[in-house]
Amino acid sequence: MSHLSRTTVVDTSVYFDTIAYCKLYRELNYSGLQYYKYARLRIDSFYVLFNEFDSTETHIYYKKNAVIGDTWTIGGNTVYAIEDTFVANVFGEQTTIKLLTRDNGLVYIQEYWTEKFGKLSSQDFGGIIDDLQGCVIDGIVYGDTTFTIVSVEDESETPSSFYLAQNFPNPFNPSTTLSWELPFGNWQTLKIYDVLGNEIATLVDGFKPVGKYEVKFDASGLASGVYFIKTIN
Repeated sequence: MSHLSRTTVVDTSVYFDTIAYCKLYRELNYSGLQYYKYARLRIDSFYVLFNEFDSTETHIYYKKNAVIGDTWTIGGNTVYAIEDTFVANVFGEQTTIKLLTRDNGLVYIQEYWTEKFGKLSSQDFGGIIDDLQGCVIDGIVYGDTTFTIVSVEDESETPSSFYLAQNFPNPFNPSTTLSWELPFGNWQTLKIYDVLGNEIATLVDGFKPVGKYEVKFDASGLASGVYFIKTIN
């Protein structure tokens, strides 16, 4: 089932024990639940958070300007680590993305973060957990900020698994369209090879949010023959 949530900064100077926090208002459209969370950036560059249901406990959820190799432990057994960084197009901007992993020995979760947009997506072995659809920063809208699900039919628009469709038309001359479905936000690479294994073209190489995509392959400058598609995600 499609679930949407929205978090809004409503105050940037709420004090607890003389310490300033940002007050965040969170809405869940599928349950109607509404509550407040409080976050701040500590002097050691860690972001910490607590919610109104338990104001006695704070937890670290991200480290500002983290680099590959940085690790920290939460609750004694959950290890957070920056495993990789790369540059990709996010909401029309070239942005550095950081792969953050969470591992407690039983559950392994991957999260993709940026300094500007925050968390882009997270996933476990079962697939996507959440995925950033859009946001508003300093009055500028990025992506889709609609907080409604139009109809039940819309649920089928979110892919449940990775799928690479047969190109169309096939055979083709001189171009064909390739389409695929991505069930979670991830780095996506799509390349074309000839029968000898030589790389002919890179059609896609960047971060893609969850969704359905298509790209055109123009082979007008290539010799007739068989070509292969390879996708990495």
